[in-house]
Amino acid sequence: MQIEMEPLEGLARRLRLVVPREEVETRVRERLSEIGKTARFNGFRAGKAPVALVAQRYGARAREEVLEDLLDEGYREGLQQHRLVPAGRPMFREEAAGDASVVCLSATFEIYPEVTVLNYEGMALTRPRVTIDEEDISRVVERLRVQNAGWETVDRAAEKGDRIVLDFRVTDTEGHVLPGGERRGHALEVGSGALLPEVEEALVGMRAGEEADVPVRIPEEHFDKKLAGGSVSCHVAVKEVAVRRLPEIDEAFVARFGVDDVSAWYAEVRASMEREAEAEVRRRLRTQVDETLLEHNPVPVPEVLVEQELGRRYHERLHALGMQEETPMGEAFRESETPAVRRGLALSLIYTALFERLSLVPDPLRVERAIRAAVQDADDVDAAARRVHENETLVRRFEEVALEEQLLDWIIEHAVLTEEEVSFRRFLDLVSPSPAPEAAAP
Repeated sequence: MQIEMEPLEGLARRLRLVVPREEVETRVRERLSEIGKTARFNGFRAGKAPVALVAQRYGARAREEVLEDLLDEGYREGLQQHRLVPAGRPMFREEAAGDASVVCLSATFEIYPEVTVLNYEGMALTRPRVTIDEEDISRVVERLRVQNAGWETVDRAAEKGDRIVLDFRVTDTEGHVLPGGERRGHALEVGSGALLPEVEEALVGMRAGEEADVPVRIPEEHFDKKLAGGSVSCHVAVKEVAVRRLPEIDEAFVARFGVDDVSAWYAEVRASMEREAEAEVRRRLRTQVDETLLEHNPVPVPEVLVEQELGRRYHERLHALGMQEETPMGEAFRESETPAVRRGLALSLIYTALFERLSLVPDPLRVERAIRAAVQDADDVDAAARRVHENETLVRRFEEVALEEQLLDWIIEHAVLTEEEVSFRRFLDLVSPSPAPEAAAP
């Protein structure tokens, strides 16, 4: 078998396999002989039918199986011979041969790019130095009061910030209920953005017992092509309107957080803010690192990987919306998601190259901490962690996370850092909650 490699556009490659026709025919005869040993034909005992009869019925199948075997053999040999790493499944085909004495086959596929990472050492980074003062703590405390507020039913029209319990039903222009478009007893805070803007605006001013039909225009860029640019109708029926009642900060309130002393609770609030700030600092440093790596290391991404990731994200979106898996992917979804997909895949290729360049291996202690952090809310943390360890796919994912964190540590350690002082509230864009006047504690 003769094997030639042909570079195509970008990362695409084609392996051409030229096989003597006599070799193909010999293999076909051998395959037919094997089939004939068990084939059954009327008037003949099993395995005793004439070769011509076996060839008449199974000839096409035998030839197809032989070509598949030859393609597989040649493909594997070609990859090894030319040191190629395929990024996805190949497309096999038989091609026309100018010479009747040979059979021409081909395997077309994409390869992973060779990545040589530059500008990863001595990177210029800005690290925020976050300060926390009494105003920051007061804003966080107010937010916790809002989050842990009670609700009291009121007999008045709904306002922004109120909680409404309602039934809703979304239908198309023909009156058909959209998949996942009907709920009963659904609770939401008016103005939170949980429903379409037109619907939430219509809820302001409605009282318990009132109903309304709200027309909604679907944006042209909506991912579902059948709905994009069209209109739907949302029927809402308000069941209850309730106002928020903020709790006093006393021992009963702080007990919800597992603390029995108000002073100790304030200390824990500050500690939690410090942890949140530290996590956000790290996230922003990673964003800077990622942007710098992408800027200095343009990496071509195999299209097959882009399509696979787009498909995965689309099916996740369909599942979340309760839609049928057969719903075709719209151009709006493809256009909106493709840049992020390409960016993520390019970073993954760069990271992988850096893991190898720096000889990084997952730190077992860091992996274990990540696993336990993920299962910390389980009733039995030890049992939940053991179940994770029994799943090789999950363990690999946690190892990848650990490696990424180790790489970030290495880059920060070897970076040129500039510190920038910033207040906690500005750093996290923390605004004071503004509950309605009647929401204040009695």
